[in-house]
Formats: sequence, C-alpha cells, structure tokens
Amino acid sequence: MFFRYRINSAYQQQLKESGKYHLLHKVTLIAFCKTSLPMKTIGYHNHFRVLEVEDYITLCDDLSIHTIELEKFVTALEKTDKPLEKWSYFMKNCENLESDSLPPQLDTPGIKKAVKVLKAFTQDEKEREIYESRKKALIDQASLISDNYNSGLEKGLEKGKQIGLEKGEQIALEKMVKKALQKGLVGNYCWD
Repeated sequence: MFFRYRINSAYQQQLKESGKYHLLHKVTLIAFCKTSLPMKTIGYHNHFRVLEVEDYITLCDDLSIHTIELEKFVTALEKTDKPLEKWSYFMKNCENLESDSLPPQLDTPGIKKAVKVLKAFTQDEKEREIYESRKKALIDQASLISDNYNSGLEKGLEKGKQIGLEKGEQIALEKMVKKALQKGLVGNYCWD
C-alpha cells in the first residue's frame, strides 16, 4: 500500500546507526486524492490516526494521515481564504494556472513555486530531464562539498595530532637529555 511505504520511508530515514527511537520526529502524510476514498467519508479533508477500535485510544501521536479528496472540494476560488482551501483549489485546477498570472487568492510564494515546478514536469521530456539533471547536480554538489569538508577536517585533525605527538616527544627527549647532563649522567660527546 502506498501510504504504508511512504510512512515507513519517512520514519526510517530519520534513524541513523545506533539511533534512538525516542528522538524520532512525528510523521504527517498528506495525500491529495483525485477521486474519493474507497471508504465513506463526509468532508473533503480527513484526518486519520492509529486508534484502538474498541476504546478509541490513540496508539501514538507520531503518525498522522491527512487525505484531501479533490472530487469533494467544491469551494469557489473567491471563497478560498484558508491555506488548505488554497492548496486544494490549486491541486484541483493546476493544469489551468500560470505562475505569472495567478488569481490574488492563490498568489503566494509557495503556490508560485509549485506552479513553476509543475510546469517543469509537464514540459517535453528533454526539458524535464534537464530540470532533473540540474536538481541532482545541485544535490550532488552540496553533498560533495559536505563530504570534502568533513574529510578535510578529519585529515587536518589527524595531521595535527601527529605533529603534536612528534613535537611532544621531541620536547620530552630534550628535557630528559638536559636533566641527564645536569646530573652528569651523560657527557658532551660528538659523534661523526
């Protein structure tokens, strides 16, 4: 099932090796559905949680699933004033919207960006590949910079430790020789 995969994926991605479960953040899945859900629901927005069916006790607050059934969303554009209504209208009518001529109700930075991304995906395949390649290149570049920084930092720390150990050994040796000379245990010899 799609929901299960997305929720498991979102939850598992937070865990690192030897991670602590109590440090996991809540996961909220928002699903815009073009058609109605297979079960009978009343409103267009439904909020599901994991409950014990007899006593309606919530299993945990970490999981929340919101469905927006676009088929049931009938609010006119002029009456959309809440963010959920604006996004629902956008999702239902996105094919007919342009980022440079959005109606005032939808003229928000988030929806403008969504229109641009949507247009990139609906362009011809070559344009979409260019968009995806550029996006991947930016992610790869950020990752490479981070990896190089961390690698360089580790190498620098290791080199610093090595130099510190060598310097410390030399200072200790010089002190021992000085003490030995002061006590007359070692003579001033010159070796060729």
